[in-house]
Amino acid sequence: HYLEISDGIFTTEGILDSKWFYTYCLISRCHNAIRSLKQLSKDEYSSRDVRLGEIKVIRVHHYFDMMRIFNYVPYFDETIEPDDHMKLNNREFSRDQLLEKLIKELQDAADLLPEKQTEVGRINTRIAKAYEAKLWLYRAYEQNPENNQLASINKEYLQNVLDITETLISEGGYDLLKDFQHLDLVEYDNKSESVFEVQYSVSDGTQF
Repeated sequence: HYLEISDGIFTTEGILDSKWFYTYCLISRCHNAIRSLKQLSKDEYSSRDVRLGEIKVIRVHHYFDMMRIFNYVPYFDETIEPDDHMKLNNREFSRDQLLEKLIKELQDAADLLPEKQTEVGRINTRIAKAYEAKLWLYRAYEQNPENNQLASINKEYLQNVLDITETLISEGGYDLLKDFQHLDLVEYDNKSESVFEVQYSVSDGTQF
């Protein structure tokens, strides 16, 4: 209730603790997947680099989600041993430094990914670039670290957003749907306005 009425945030709130815990569980899965893939050669697994690119984008997604909510978060990659996690400082990187790291990872991922994927929902280079534009936009609105209020707007970063989005549009594949209400209809999933959609299935016979 107090979250809904903006009456403060308390460290005893279980919802926030769960969000922090489970998101870092997801980040840990990304680290484990990257470690496993790096142990394989392209001869052993021809899709190794593509899968690395996909996981890098997913990891960025989770880190960006965390910094939007908590602002100061500990950042580490797959090279940091689990036993050293407790030694990390959530103030090691500023907001801008962390965004710079995430943008660089998206750029690296885009180099590994193909233009198109054969399976619906798989991340491609266009998704990585679109997400990069999103992070440049977030980074352009620079904040005062003391109170998180808007301090300035970086026009250079905004130009990066325009350059990326204009390139993606000019290359084709993205466009607005003719009717805004189509966004609510299942038959318009993964259509021209879709950039990155999570795929779900129900009663598909999958065994766990």
